[in-house]
Amino acid sequence: MPRTGFTPWQHGFHFDNDFVNKVAKLPGFGDIETRGRCGGMAYAALDLYYAGVPVPPDTTLPADGSPLADYIYRRLMDSFLTPSAIQFVSWTLHADHGTWFLKGVTRWTKEDQIPRLRGFIDAGRPVALGLVGARHLADVGNKNHQVVAYGYDVDELTQGIRIYIYDNNSHDQEVVLSTDPANPGVDASNRAEPWRGLLLQGYSPVTPPPELLPAPAGGWWSQSGRLSSFDGDLIDYTVEPGATGPDTVELVLSSGPGITWRKELGLVDGKGSSWTVATQDTAASDRNRLHVDQLPGGHLTFRKAKWLGTMWEVYRLEQLEQLEPGTRVTFDWVKD
Repeated sequence: MPRTGFTPWQHGFHFDNDFVNKVAKLPGFGDIETRGRCGGMAYAALDLYYAGVPVPPDTTLPADGSPLADYIYRRLMDSFLTPSAIQFVSWTLHADHGTWFLKGVTRWTKEDQIPRLRGFIDAGRPVALGLVGARHLADVGNKNHQVVAYGYDVDELTQGIRIYIYDNNSHDQEVVLSTDPANPGVDASNRAEPWRGLLLQGYSPVTPPPELLPAPAGGWWSQSGRLSSFDGDLIDYTVEPGATGPDTVELVLSSGPGITWRKELGLVDGKGSSWTVATQDTAASDRNRLHVDQLPGGHLTFRKAKWLGTMWEVYRLEQLEQLEPGTRVTFDWVKD
C-alpha cells in the first residue's frame, strides 16, 4: 500500500471548503458569487507540506482579509493558470467513452492519469488531483473539484484501485476513490454520485506567507537548505551573508554533474521587471544581482527544459525582501 507522509488530519485544513467568492457587483443586481476554493486549499496544503510548515490550527472558516483566507484565494487563482487546468474544460465537453479520434474520459483516466499518479506516489510525493464531474460547460466551475492524493493500493486479483485523498469538503477524514476495469467512473466514499474521471494538476510549490510560518519565523532566506520540486528536482542552496555589495543581493544558478539540459532562474522584481540566468550544456553557472529596493514584492522562478525544449516552471520562491543586503544565494540544481 504505497503512501506518502501526507495525512488529512495532520496536513489538511481543519475546516470545510465553505468559502464564498464575490467576483463582481452589478448595478441593480448585487454581488455575483461563486462558492468554494478547492484548488486553493489543495495547493496551499501541499505548499505547507513541502515547506515543512504546520497547517494552521483554525477549525472555523477564516474570514476574507485574513492571511490564511487570502493565501488560499491566491492559490486558487494559481490553480486556474496551470496548463493542466484547460483539461477541466476539454474533459467536461468530451464523452466518457472513446471515439474514432479520442480515448474519452474513462480511458484518459485509467490509461494515462492513474499510472502517472502511481508514479508520483511511489516516489513519495503527494499530488494535486482534479476530479471531473461536469458534462456541460456551464458546470465546469461547480461540478469539478480539486483535492490532494497521497496514497493508493491495488487489488491484484481484480485490478481495482483505491486512491486515498484529502478532500477539502470533508476535513480531517481519509476519503477513498475507487474504480476497477468494470467501472467506467470513479466512486468516492464521501458522495453518492461517482466522478467521471480524474487528472493530475500541474502544481508547483510556493513559499507560504510569513504570517503562516511558525515562530520564530524562519524561511529559505535565513539558512542554507534544499528545494524539492513536484517534478522530482532537487536544488541545493547556500545563503552567504556579506558576500556581495552592501546595496545588492546576488543570485547564482549552477548545474551539478551530469545536468546538461537547460535550467533557468527567473528574477522578477517588485517593479515588474524580470531577468533570466541560465545554465545549459557546458555553461554550468550564471548569476545576476538585484538592488535592495527591487526586492519587495519580487520572486524567483525555477524552470527547466522538458519535451521539445519547452520550459516548465517547477518551483517558486517569494519574499525576496527577507534577504539581508549583501547576501549571495547560490542555487545548485543537483537532480532533474
